[in-house]
Amino acid sequence: MTLSATPQSVAIDIYQHLHVKPNEIGKYLAIKVGDTLTEGQLIAKKSSFLGVNSVHIQSPVNGIVTEINLDKGVIVVDLIGQPPSPEQLAAETETVELLPLSEQQPQLLTQPTQPDKPLLAVTQPTPTTELPLPAVQPPAASESKKRGEPNVVYGFGTGEGIGWFISGEFNEKMIVPDMNEKILLLKVIPTLSQMYKASAVGVEAVVVTGTDHNNQVSALENGLSGKAQIAFLLVAEGYNLSKLHGKHLQVDGAGKRLAVIA
Repeated sequence: MTLSATPQSVAIDIYQHLHVKPNEIGKYLAIKVGDTLTEGQLIAKKSSFLGVNSVHIQSPVNGIVTEINLDKGVIVVDLIGQPPSPEQLAAETETVELLPLSEQQPQLLTQPTQPDKPLLAVTQPTPTTELPLPAVQPPAASESKKRGEPNVVYGFGTGEGIGWFISGEFNEKMIVPDMNEKILLLKVIPTLSQMYKASAVGVEAVVVTGTDHNNQVSALENGLSGKAQIAFLLVAEGYNLSKLHGKHLQVDGAGKRLAVIA
């Protein structure tokens, strides 16, 4: 694990040890902004097919998560208590590498990735084969109508996964690890906290049908920008999202499109 540290905070490198792009770390995180961490707590996990060669990353420090930086593929943690001494770091790490950084950025040191350990009392998502994102050209308006695609009012981000319809109210307790690589289909606009948690368990996107009365959607986009990797679409009121449950969906927020792949 790579850390960049100041006396008050550390930036924990996630993407290099998961071997993913920096902006893809959100789907593997087990924590969100505002969480309190303890040393040894699981903060990220990447499961390979059938669970072979899974990678777990555990927190090397006690602190509070203040930022999920998708540009650099790191999480920033404000320390609780004093940072470890040089002797402790030397005993716990294989190598220490100091790299030149800007005045606002700390020095880097390398720690070994924590060994794979089974998780207790956590429902593991069923392993699925990752499918490449197909190159889909936006169809003409008449073609979209023929395909039954909804009228998208607002959107941001991109994502692809299996539709998971939830009727009625929605709260954080309903967000579970089984939602990894799923697209949630809701009747209510979620809160920023709910979006953070959904991103942390690996939800690809959230699709809502309804009306944005209080500019909630714009606030969500601003709050998530640079901190979490999750897409969002607001579909015109009246569209029946339940018929997309279990379907393979593709979300294009910028293009205001929700496509059924299969």
